[in-house]
Amino acid sequence: MECRATAPNQPAPSNAAGEGEEFVGLLPEEDTEVPGTYFDALNPQTKLGKAVKAAVEEINTLNALELESLKKADELLKKLGLKSSIFEGAPPEQPAEDQEDK
Repeated sequence: MECRATAPNQPAPSNAAGEGEEFVGLLPEEDTEVPGTYFDALNPQTKLGKAVKAAVEEINTLNALELESLKKADELLKKLGLKSSIFEGAPPEQPAEDQEDK
């Protein structure tokens, strides 16, 4: 499958086929590994458990930000005349679970 922004009769730019693109992720020194077992990951008192908890909190924060952006986009689409919602067919929003340690 090919997607291009130029007309079919015009040549594609040299990097249009994904040539020269590399995944840009964490640097090796940023990608730390916390040693531990499955049970360490479940225990919030261990180093691995704290890392897992922090990762889950970050994912929940990112999820909330994404949902907020989608709601704003849905409102904008309604203002532009879209009769349906981008949330139609989506499961109902679940309330955030109360955390015991807060």
